[in-house]
Amino acid sequence: MLRKIITGRDRSHLAQLVRFLLLPLQFLYATALFFRHIYYSIRKNARAECPVICVGNLSMGGTGKTPMVIRLAGRLTEARKQVVIISRGYGAENRAEKNDEAMEIARFLPDVPHLQNPDRVAAAREAVAKFHADVILLDDGFQHRRLHRDADIVLIDATEIRTFSLFPLGLLREPVSALRRADAVIITRKNLASPEDILQLEKRLYRVLRPETLRLTAEHVPAGFESFAGHWHEIAKFRDKKVGVFCGIGNPDAFLQTLRQEGIHIGENHAVIYPDHHAYTPADKAHLAEWAKKENFDAILCTWKDLVKIAAEEIGGIPVFALRIEMKIQDEEKFFEWIEKIIRNA
Repeated sequence: MLRKIITGRDRSHLAQLVRFLLLPLQFLYATALFFRHIYYSIRKNARAECPVICVGNLSMGGTGKTPMVIRLAGRLTEARKQVVIISRGYGAENRAEKNDEAMEIARFLPDVPHLQNPDRVAAAREAVAKFHADVILLDDGFQHRRLHRDADIVLIDATEIRTFSLFPLGLLREPVSALRRADAVIITRKNLASPEDILQLEKRLYRVLRPETLRLTAEHVPAGFESFAGHWHEIAKFRDKKVGVFCGIGNPDAFLQTLRQEGIHIGENHAVIYPDHHAYTPADKAHLAEWAKKENFDAILCTWKDLVKIAAEEIGGIPVFALRIEMKIQDEEKFFEWIEKIIRNA
């Protein structure tokens, strides 16, 4: 409901009143960000004993950070770099548990250490001392400025152009001007947006960037569906099936749009949306099972972040499959050459 109000999709009088009442809160939030920026601009940040590359974003929704981190870590590992990923661990009950993003990364990169700690400086020290890190990937750390980074990569979701205002009247954690700190800006999900929206977004973003900032685009390419046990299925298998969909991610609209773009029909009341980083309780699983049985689905589809938390082959006797997304970066070799140069010069 809040997302509809923020995006302007809800045009009711009540929604307009809510947006008006949020204006003072947006001003207070912007003021707090201004003084925070001044503070971090004059203080000396902690340095790790190896290069730190940050993958972050401006918005509160999902922009594809996890696929990007997986792609980067995989490529650097192939280059025989000891990579350690560090993140805050948002959504985990405690430091001993992995959140959904960490579980997804571990699924595809089981040999890459991943430290979750709200104190990213302490995590960076542990990465070097315990794992002898050659490179640290700071996941979702653009707003975390205590730790010095050698490169800030900022992802911008092309499908979120209508929410491109500062919180709480939009989904931006920081104003667009914060992109002056970015060393690379990548517009993601280009394949889900119109050329007109991409052009409008580029005009808005690029005017604030430094001349040397790398500017790229990327697509989220659906590769297929996989069960929790690892059974692979082509996307075409589900195009003529009655499917149910559930997810608890930052940008559920983009996930649903991806499925529809691949020719998968999602009927009315056949999608259940939970909040981002949702922890599935026994009651949630029972509700999904009852829903699946009632609708008599052929299959249930979700994201990897959801499947690793459900950790099951079926719900209510209906098989469950996660969509595997791969990040396809424009001028990928140019991008990785840039990464290698950053590491060499750190």
